[in-house]
Order: sequence, then C-alpha cells, then structure tokens
Amino acid sequence: MEKFPDSIQFKYPWRDYQSRVLAELETHLSDDHLHLIAPPGSGKTILGLEVMLRLNKPTLILAPSIAIRNQWIHRFCELFLQTSEVPDWISHDIKAPKFLTVATYQALHAVYRGLPEEEGDLIESPTAAAHAIDLPKILKARGVQTIIADEAHHLKNAWWKSLMNVKNELDTVIVGLTATPPYDVPYAEWKRYLELNGPVDTEISVPELVAAGDLAPHQDFVYFSEPTESEADELAERKKRIDEFYEEICGDEELLQVIQSHKFFTDAESSHQEIFKNVESYSSMIIYMNHAGVEIEKETLDIIAVKRKEIPDLDLFWMESLLQFFLFGKQEQFDAHEDLQKRIVSRLRKCSALERTSINLVHNKKSDELLNKSITKLDSIGEIVATEHRALGDKLRMVILTDYIRKEFLAKSESNDFLLTKMGVVPIFESLRRSTKNTAKLGVLSGSLVFLPASALPTFEDIASNYASDSISAKTLPFDTDYVSISLTQAVRKNIVHIVTQIFERGEVEVLIGTQALLGEGWDAPSINALILASTIGSYVSSNQMRGRAIRTNPSTPNKTANIWHLVCLDPYDKKGRRRY
Repeated sequence: MEKFPDSIQFKYPWRDYQSRVLAELETHLSDDHLHLIAPPGSGKTILGLEVMLRLNKPTLILAPSIAIRNQWIHRFCELFLQTSEVPDWISHDIKAPKFLTVATYQALHAVYRGLPEEEGDLIESPTAAAHAIDLPKILKARGVQTIIADEAHHLKNAWWKSLMNVKNELDTVIVGLTATPPYDVPYAEWKRYLELNGPVDTEISVPELVAAGDLAPHQDFVYFSEPTESEADELAERKKRIDEFYEEICGDEELLQVIQSHKFFTDAESSHQEIFKNVESYSSMIIYMNHAGVEIEKETLDIIAVKRKEIPDLDLFWMESLLQFFLFGKQEQFDAHEDLQKRIVSRLRKCSALERTSINLVHNKKSDELLNKSITKLDSIGEIVATEHRALGDKLRMVILTDYIRKEFLAKSESNDFLLTKMGVVPIFESLRRSTKNTAKLGVLSGSLVFLPASALPTFEDIASNYASDSISAKTLPFDTDYVSISLTQAVRKNIVHIVTQIFERGEVEVLIGTQALLGEGWDAPSINALILASTIGSYVSSNQMRGRAIRTNPSTPNKTANIWHLVCLDPYDKKGRRRY
C-alpha cells in the first residue's frame, strides 16, 4: 500500500475556521511542521486526520494515553472510512507499523529503550538496552513520513529524549496539535516543545467557536477572600523573619565588599559578554551598591544604558536576584567567600526562604502554600453555590473540582462536627451540607467515595443495573439521612463515572464535588453550566483542561451559558499585589 484509498473523505462539511486552517496548509507546511492550537470542541483530531490524508504518506500518530489512541482510530473509522471495522492497514503496535500506526508516547519510549510497553514510565534496568529495538530503522522501512504529535507537552524527560531521537533520525513532516500549549513552563521546557512542533503556525480561537455555536458562551470570575486570623498571624510572623533578614543583609559590609570587587566592576571591559548574559544580576548588584551609598560610575551604568536617577530602589525582588547570583550563580570569584555564603544560606533557611537552590523572598513558598490552601476558600465556595443556585434554581449543574478527598473529615457518629481545617472533597461537601444558605442537591464523586442524595438512589439503582449484575449496596450517612454512600463493587467502580454523570445530567444532583484527577480531563458532561476550580495543584495546561469541562455546548439546552469561578486568597501584607492565590 503506497497511499490512502482515494474514496476516503470526511463525511460532514467543514466549519469556517477548519476551512481557514486547511486553506493555509501549504504555507504552514513550508518548514515541514504544522503547529496548531485548537481548543476543545474545535475538531482538532478531525483536522489532524484531514492533514494526514492530504500529505498522503505512511503516518505515525502519537497520543498521550491509550484511551485517546483508541479515540483517534475510532474517529477515523467513523467519520472518514464510515465503517465500524478497523482495516488491516491500521496498527496500534508500534513494533509492527502499517500504513497508519497509532501509538502512545509511552509505547514509543518503551520500545525505543527495550522496556515492556506497560512499564515505559519505570526506571530502566541495566539490561534494557540489550532488548531495545531499532525503532527508527523499523519506521524508515515502513516509509513513515508523517508524525502527528497530539498534546505533546509535560511528557517525562526520558520520553522526550526517545521522541526527539526518533524525530531526528527520520525525514518526516511533524504535525503538532494541542488544546493547551504549556505557556507556564520553564524556558528550557518551552524550547524543547518548540523543537518538536516548530513555531505556532495558526490558532483556532475560542471566540470563533462561540460565534459558530460550537462552544457555549462563558465567563471567568475571580472570587477573593482574605486569610483567617490564624493564617494571617502565620503570614505576619514569616514576613517579620524575612524583613529582619533583609535589614541585616542590607547592612552586611562583607557582602558589599565582595560585590564591589567582582570583575563586572573591576574589569568591565572584558566582561561585557558575561554581563549581557546576566543583566538582571548585574542590575541587582548596582542597585545594592547604590542603596549602600556607593558612588556608581557613569561607565558602569552606560553598559546597560541607565542613568543614575533611573536606578530603582532596593527591594526584596532585587535582593533575591542578587543573592541568587552570589550563592548559586556559579561565579568562580565567589568561591573564596564560602563562609559568607554558608552564613547567608543558614539565615535564609531560618526564615523559610530557601528551597534547594531557589531563593524565595518575594514569593515565599510556605506563604504561597498557606494562601493557596486557605480554609476561607470554603466560605467562598458556599457564597458562589448560593449565588448560582438562586439564579438558576433546579437548572443548576455545577461541578467543583479539587485535589484531595480528605476522608479524615468524615464522622461515623450521628453528628459530624469536625472542624474543617483543610480543602478537599469531604470538607467542601461538609461545608455546603452544613450551610443554611445551601439548598442545592449535592453529590460526591471520586475514585473511592461516592455520595448521592437519598432521593437519587432509585435512579442510581436503575442505571447501575445495566452495568452490574450484583446488587447495589448503599448506606445512609450516619450524620445525615438525606444522603447515601454507595459501596463501590468491582462492577460498579468500573462504570461509576458514567452512572453518576447520567444522574447529574438529569438534575438529581445539582452540585457535583469531585477530584480534578478523575474529572479534570477527558470527562464529558454537556449540562455543566457552572464550574468552581478549587484545585491548588495546577498549571496552565491542567487549568485549561478543567475549564473545558464547562464550555462545551449542550444539544438539549441550545442557549446554555457557563460561569467558571477561580478562588483567590489575598495576602494582606502584600501592598504591591504580587501574591494572590
């Protein structure tokens, strides 16, 4: 087989924004790369398959999971081949590629390194190399000339290495598709991402999809809170320790002398190239010396085109930059001052401002974590739920996503009066259940805990009977007879998300509380019209994936709109507004 069958074509008309991307295809592929950013609902997979057909060469599609790998094959068969049968020229075994091969990044790494495919994320054994397969040779023999990389970001470092080695050994066109580019990663990771996918060629914007009716109109809101009194006291104490350290280091004569004697100032002429590589550090040294009353020479300022009156005041940001350079900047000149370095490191640790080799004076990690997990966010959630329920009534379909279950806040007695001191599924459920403001029907869905309103139990039993032959076990919560806990047998556990989703879609649960690990990606419930992101472990990618749960259209509600709520706890001692979590 040398090309795709001529009869293959997409069974539906192209949307306007899809036609735009395809019309520009020749230009985008001029560097043998197509890098497309397309939000959920834009038909990213369909576009990838159409590009594959137009290139018309043996193709390898790489997906981030087995489920998504299978989805690629299913979509191609259903929407292009228009058959339920998978033809024999499609393979999902990367060791035995065919004209079209669909595999996971993990499988590629495992085969490339000689690991069992299901162990592609484990530490390689010393004998692994002996079992490695020359994967580039196999793919070359099959004639692979197109690689489609679906959501190739945040892969394990070892997987990146295997993927880039395969790319570099093949003469292929790379089609990079993503809904969530990793904008918030370190520069080195972003650079690696672009080395694979090439620069971004085109983007399908969210407004295009909303205008076309393919995404629901939606609005993001931020709900602010302030820390509790005890949290504020802890922040104040940590701030006091950092301020004391700052005052001490500002007057450190030994450090001042070390900075003044650096080659940037004693031999600036031959240090220009290194200065330009470390402009921020150089600036911080000037600012520090200026604060100490040292006369800064005009020649020193001319290097970075700054006038004396433009030198900023010294603050925590510039002190952090200065100490980062002095302690961890790998400057040979500083090696002779090891005792001073040890003294400063010790002081930084005492005020919790050092994380390995990262100094945190401005964004102190422990303070950030306290704000991030502030218990006042439980009150914020309660106010949001009450507001949305007043507006939508029984039409409310809200999802609250968080990180942990926190079963320790469940009581086995007739009353549950545990003090709620942490964020999590159970504390959120308990906070809402106890609130006099809340009248919404609550549900909990996690991998090990499922709560439903007692009124929804008959519906649950009816739906679950289609999946499980054994009887359903449900117990009334000892502290609230209005709710039941579902016992997760093996048969039920496998289908619990699908079962509870149907109950939620019907409105027998109006507010569903779950973990972002279970519901944050790949879960589809079109009726969601309100979402609270109560997750503290997040990145741009994961946050965008969670937002995607709410903005899909709902065929049964053509006029659907959605609100997405973000929780922020303000630092009362941060006058410049740098820290909000």
